Amino acid sequence: MPYKIGLTGGIGSGKSTVARAFSELGVATFSADTISHELSAKGQPGYLKIVTLFGAEILDINGELNRRALGDIIFSDKAKKLQLENILHPMIMQALHHKADTTNAPYCVLDIPLLITTAERERVDRILVVHCERENRVARVQKRNGWSTEKIARVMKNQVPEQALLEAADDVVDNNGDIKALKDQVAGLHKLYLGYANRRMAL
Repeated sequence: MPYKIGLTGGIGSGKSTVARAFSELGVATFSADTISHELSAKGQPGYLKIVTLFGAEILDINGELNRRALGDIIFSDKAKKLQLENILHPMIMQALHHKADTTNAPYCVLDIPLLITTAERERVDRILVVHCERENRVARVQKRNGWSTEKIARVMKNQVPEQALLEAADDVVDNNGDIKALKDQVAGLHKLYLGYANRRMAL
């Protein structure tokens, strides 16, 4: 079983960029969000549970999930957000860890947004948090999603506070600089994690 690095951070922090930087170094990386999309595709188990909870009005004209409409609902209604997480999270985590456990690598990176608020924090060997100042995160989300500052603020309000993430972290990547600075940090962590993984394998 590989050494597991749990990667997390708030919206716009750059988790996907960090995961991609690890992948470019040959590290196996797995995303909870990607698996969530797979499980909630039309006809899949997650899709059926979501439709049962939210009703057919959450579907588009092709019967696929209207993910934008679903996002608007869950980020404005905390109770609905928790209901959705309770439905999908166990399925997502089962699939995520199956992929990780069957990979032939000394260590892997698991991108898990809900890492520190769930039991998942006990299932990884180290927690890596991507830190980015709020104004930079807002600017990135506006550029990427075209969202208003009000919508971004609502989403951030429903996420774990930055300070709580940093307090839970074993390691931190600062993503307030350029891509070279980020990749340099990832390269250093890659060496560190290989060392941890190899030492455990030697026991």
